Amino acid sequence: MNQVLKKYDFFQIYRHSVSKKLVDGFDELGNNYDLSEIDKYLLTRFSADSKKLNPIKLDKYSYAGITNIQLYDGSGVGQSHDSKVDLADSHFWVFSIERANTLKTAVVVQVKKDIQSGRVEYGDSPEEGAASDTVVCFDPNTGVVVLPPRSGMGVSKIESFFYKTTRQRNLVDDVVVDSTSVNSLEHISRINEIVFRVSNIVSDRNSIRNAGISEFNSINNKKMSLKLYGGEMNVHEVIKVIKRLLHRSDKKEISLEQLLVDGQNNDDKQLIDLVNKRMIASNSVTIVNGKIPMDAMMDSVKDAYFSNKTKLDMSNNLKGGKGV
Repeated sequence: MNQVLKKYDFFQIYRHSVSKKLVDGFDELGNNYDLSEIDKYLLTRFSADSKKLNPIKLDKYSYAGITNIQLYDGSGVGQSHDSKVDLADSHFWVFSIERANTLKTAVVVQVKKDIQSGRVEYGDSPEEGAASDTVVCFDPNTGVVVLPPRSGMGVSKIESFFYKTTRQRNLVDDVVVDSTSVNSLEHISRINEIVFRVSNIVSDRNSIRNAGISEFNSINNKKMSLKLYGGEMNVHEVIKVIKRLLHRSDKKEISLEQLLVDGQNNDDKQLIDLVNKRMIASNSVTIVNGKIPMDAMMDSVKDAYFSNKTKLDMSNNLKGGKGV
């Protein structure tokens, strides 16, 4: 059974008023975390006949529309399209949004034919364009948006789509910060992979003895990227290496540009960014007939969110419902 690894980025969206006036739910910083209008729109779309919906014009050459949508309660149980939904109950949305660019034609290639006879182009009309699908998970209570990196609909396009459909002005976003620290790794049950990138490696003898990486300076390099994977990694020893790298970074002996730890806490996958502190997640998706089914991608983004939901809800509660 062929599978591919899919990764996801976490963002938080909210409304921001430049005037910072304490009206209409805006706090002293000019922020408003009430996204109920977007929630109501998604419920309307959930109940609607998708065959009768037109795409929304985002800009001069770009259109977008939700093609598939699912509603889950707070425990991750899917809800039927004809069920009575109370938006006051804990819930989140998973949907696929299709974006069409009328400046581009769609190209299909038959790879077993030659480069010309195996190529077909579609969309010559000014009202046609190449389309791409992006799966999205959205929690209206916390404002968390989960989507694949480098997707057809990035978070700014998602905000533009929400504005066009709900007239919710001044939507902005922040990258969700993961509070997981190196000390939290003590409780991880397995580490599958470590990726780190360093620069400005110093060459004194203490550095060689303490971390074992500056010896590469003998070939006059300035940067090093390394991936450790395979085998049964010793979690205790891995954490010692990570702590040495972080210690050297704190002492300015190296510039630690990236440090990603891919592991598992029992059956839950953990993808931890110890440098930029971004919340990220990954899981495997099964390929069917050489393709990735849309249902599988929607399940994948849902699982990526749900594996971090408890952590996100706790953060939101600690901040008094003002984001994560």
